Amino acid sequence: MNFNNIRSAKQLTFVYFAGLAFAIIVFHFSLFNSTLEDLEVLNAKNRLNKDLQLALPALHLGTKSLTVSPYSSVFVGIDSLPENVRLPDSLEFETLHEIDDYSSQYYDFFIMKTKRQIMGVMQDIYLLHYDDVYELSEEQMFQTQYKQMLFSLILLGISLFIILKVSDRLTSPLSKLSKELKQRSVNHFEPLSLPDGGATKEIWQLTSRINEYQEKIKLLVERERAFTRYASHELRSPLMVMKGAISLLGHSSEPDFVERQRLRLDTSTQEMDIFVTTLLSLTREEKIEAPKAYELSKRCIESIIKTHQHLLEDKLVNYQVQSQSPCMIKVPESIIKILVGNMIKNAFSCTFEGSITIILDKNGIKVIDTGIGLKDKPEQADGFGLGLLIVKDICQKYDWHFSLIDNSDKGCTASIDFV
Repeated sequence: MNFNNIRSAKQLTFVYFAGLAFAIIVFHFSLFNSTLEDLEVLNAKNRLNKDLQLALPALHLGTKSLTVSPYSSVFVGIDSLPENVRLPDSLEFETLHEIDDYSSQYYDFFIMKTKRQIMGVMQDIYLLHYDDVYELSEEQMFQTQYKQMLFSLILLGISLFIILKVSDRLTSPLSKLSKELKQRSVNHFEPLSLPDGGATKEIWQLTSRINEYQEKIKLLVERERAFTRYASHELRSPLMVMKGAISLLGHSSEPDFVERQRLRLDTSTQEMDIFVTTLLSLTREEKIEAPKAYELSKRCIESIIKTHQHLLEDKLVNYQVQSQSPCMIKVPESIIKILVGNMIKNAFSCTFEGSITIILDKNGIKVIDTGIGLKDKPEQADGFGLGLLIVKDICQKYDWHFSLIDNSDKGCTASIDFV
């Protein structure tokens, strides 16, 4: 996407404030001009009405034209009007009209036409009003307004300069954040540097939230890489067993031999099914629960141990299962098998002598071993494949607490709290 034609927050702030300030100045000047014109019209109309009342006694005596005041004149009939007064094409009664006639001595004057009964006859009366003092005052007010407008423009310039500096300070952290994101590669998941002291609360929240998303994406990528690295081994083991069993079936047809190979195939198939089911369940957002709660018993733990007991062959290691109180859970049995199985598999593969104790109580399960511990643990022994990575993902999915810590003397303790 091309961002060159998109304005920055600083530019938009400057343009919006400049446009608003200019619009306010124009509106103020237009309002002032309109107010002066309305005031001039009201003043002329009121004065003409007043002067007409003063002129009526003289008009009843037969006077055709009369200068009532230095600003107003009254004329009876259109013939009595001065020759240089040009009337508008449509002159309505009782309506004030402003006429700008530069060729007349009554330049920029007001005229109003009315009817009155004079000497028993209804006649048209024309009233002219020209107030040069008011015109001069109006011109002076406009000059004052121009000065105020100039002063307002100067203040506008100063205000825009201040706004430019303020907006630059406010948007600087956002610009730095945008520049840092632009310079980063898509595979760079390191946290963004927090903005300096000039940043607002929103910038801090935005940076923190982006860092949270970065961390989440980083974990997802790491999990995907771990799955890719270990899944082939986890799936290859049962496949090799199945391939070997199929190959052996072609060399003998004894019932006992065939039954042993069938059991090997069945066990490997179940192991693959459990593994694939667990991986698929981890990709779903919703939690999968069993129809009803059931007890995680000592017998269930011992059946899981049998699956991984071959890891203790040729090792001076003994194990024991302690069931202190019933543990009730409500998750599919396949989840528990892969969860507990990986904890036991991790302990079996990392312990070469000593003992392994599996403690089961109402709150959860612990696996305590006297193995090599976390510090000396080789990379290839990381959960014997997906191992503890799957355990962590399952616990996170079901809101269980998982911990793996070194013992004070030897080995480590893996524990899951179901409560």
